[in-house]
Amino acid sequence: MTADSYRYAHWYDLLWSRGAVAPPELALLEPLARAAGHVLDVGAGTGRIALALAEAGVTVSCLEPSPAMRAVFLAKLAQRPQLFPRITLLPDSITTAALPSSVGLAYLAGVLHHLLTLDELDAALAQLHQALAPGGRLVLDSVAAQPTTLPLPPTLAGEVPIGALVYRTTMRQELLAPAIHRWTFRYEILHGDALIECTDNVSIAREWLREELATALLRHGFVLEAVYGDYSGEPPTDESRSLVLVAQRKEQIDV
Repeated sequence: MTADSYRYAHWYDLLWSRGAVAPPELALLEPLARAAGHVLDVGAGTGRIALALAEAGVTVSCLEPSPAMRAVFLAKLAQRPQLFPRITLLPDSITTAALPSSVGLAYLAGVLHHLLTLDELDAALAQLHQALAPGGRLVLDSVAAQPTTLPLPPTLAGEVPIGALVYRTTMRQELLAPAIHRWTFRYEILHGDALIECTDNVSIAREWLREELATALLRHGFVLEAVYGDYSGEPPTDESRSLVLVAQRKEQIDV
């Protein structure tokens, strides 16, 4: 996905927060982040997680290539000047950025599927290994438990009434090739039964399986510590579709 694909960043928090008091990712990430002290948020988006961690006293270095996402992030950060010393927002991606060193935790929340090739995954993991201190942890989500075999028909992703208007987002998934999918998000604004705005946003994503990620992590000097069914920390079940992996950086890569 290109940075321009997030030109609808102003919808992002409406779609994913759904009135939640805190991002659900914090259940797993906050204890790890507090222990780490300094963390790296790869693909920070609108700052949902980074701002919450900074409010908990954690120093957060953020990567976000999308200008639209950064604009929303900075607008939210501007309302919290007390967090300015603890947030660094870099306009870059994981494969090209000059990363901070010796961070205790790095996480990719809703980002992994944007890495479309094994070369991109390898480049990202090599960068992350350098950024993390020995023993530091890496958290990856959006990991597929099983390959997707059927397309997803248009499905409601979120609907939020604001005043007299309803903001609605639907999504559909098409299978283009093994592990490569096309996602179409439709953004609609309705006034009663009248549709007053409708725009589609299309992106290409890759589905990464647990087994291939475990192999790649080992190749780049990580030991897989835990696999969870979601950010609650519960083990995966037969119904789990998207997994969360926690890996630890080894002292050095085996040769």
